[in-house]
Amino acid sequence: MRLISFIFISTLVILCFSCKSIKSDPIQEIRLDLNQNFLPKSVIPYLQWVKLKPSIATLKIKGSIFSYKNNSFNLAVGDMNQNGIFNEVGIDHLFIAPEGIQEVYIHDITSISVAVIQDVNYFEANGDLFKISKIDPKATFINLVNIDDREDVVPSMKLIDKLPNIEFSLLDGSIANFKDYQGAGKLVYVDFWGLWCEPCLKAMEDLKKIAATNRNITIISLNSGDDIAEIKKYISKKNINWINGISTKSVQRHFHQNGFPYGALFDIDGKIIKMGLDPIELNKYLN
Repeated sequence: MRLISFIFISTLVILCFSCKSIKSDPIQEIRLDLNQNFLPKSVIPYLQWVKLKPSIATLKIKGSIFSYKNNSFNLAVGDMNQNGIFNEVGIDHLFIAPEGIQEVYIHDITSISVAVIQDVNYFEANGDLFKISKIDPKATFINLVNIDDREDVVPSMKLIDKLPNIEFSLLDGSIANFKDYQGAGKLVYVDFWGLWCEPCLKAMEDLKKIAATNRNITIISLNSGDDIAEIKKYISKKNINWINGISTKSVQRHFHQNGFPYGALFDIDGKIIKMGLDPIELNKYLN
């Protein structure tokens, strides 16, 4: 009787484990073929930071558009030491950018859009969390897994392709939120500039022409590195009458800002149209 009971219980346990394995879905890997070459650009001596000395012009960055559910963006990998291998831990880099961008900026590692390849790599794109399970050494493909369990996961990269819900300081000392300017039926253009930046001052003149001829766009200019009194003096002298504020590193990271002049254009619903858009390109888009 004991033998029969043991066999019966053992059979139930086996059946129980079998049922559990049948019901549990395996993690679905997603393969992304990397069939595009991205143009590397640099505005600061970033490669000195990683202690590598290759030429920016010959740096190879391979990627592709990754689409998942309602999410679509660019994912790329860079061979930072140009030895033909793209998946070296601690050396090569991962890049993430909004769809439509073909230029990848090689810049400060504090950016939320670039990360050094680690043993385990996570990134977040518009609310979806992904783990990179494999990077082909020759960068012909990347395998990804969508992760539902976010506990103890800190993504090394984060893509934001909507007008961020963050605050910034206006020149008069008051606080505004970028979301305050969404929903007014206008495009929103966020401009990063500095008095010390000669191309920025030229861009300001171009922005003045756009502001004077186009009533369907809200312009927000954020200054970096200048004294507030000097900014106010310049704005008054040039009769710049749109929204002006102060940039911070946190704001710059949210806009993937990596050079000067630099702009980001959003549609009337706050969705990104293009990042890295200077006033000349903005004028072409509006016309």
